[in-house]
Amino acid sequence: MIGVIGVIILMSESLFGGGEPGKGLIEGLLPMGYALLACVGYALGANITKNYLYEVSPVAITAGSLIIGSIIMLPVAFNEFPYGKDISIKAWVSVICIGVFSTAIALIFMNQLIKNIGPTRATSITLVIPIFAIILGYLLLGEALNIQAIIGSIVILIGTYLSLELSIKKMLKPKDKTQTNSI
Repeated sequence: MIGVIGVIILMSESLFGGGEPGKGLIEGLLPMGYALLACVGYALGANITKNYLYEVSPVAITAGSLIIGSIIMLPVAFNEFPYGKDISIKAWVSVICIGVFSTAIALIFMNQLIKNIGPTRATSITLVIPIFAIILGYLLLGEALNIQAIIGSIVILIGTYLSLELSIKKMLKPKDKTQTNSI
């Protein structure tokens, strides 16, 4: 819950239109609603994966979910495609890279993580995605880094730390060497 509060802090500027004239509360709530819907989707998907797809490989789960998602988004793609306009090779390569690296490979890892550590701990890791977006936006695109982003990121990290039940003492504690392997 603390991590979600951090995400809200990060998005709070867009709540009121990001300071742009003519944008108000409704335009700010729409992206936040989509983000909340994504959180619900992560939670549902993780629990379905853990409870019903445990024997299915992470690659098969990912392929199935991406095919279903693509079919659902097909009408939007046909409606929003910029017909009659030139699309650069750079744009196509960017779309392919996002699809392969940021989506497909990441989902394979996530599905494996769900199987290894459970849905709650696995989905907690998704809270750090906005932090990486802020860092990469700052480093690669020259976007501004404001106090909201820093405070929101700190709150997200604290929430993720707590939800993963991490402990500095546990990490520093030596492993129990009393157990021996039988030959």
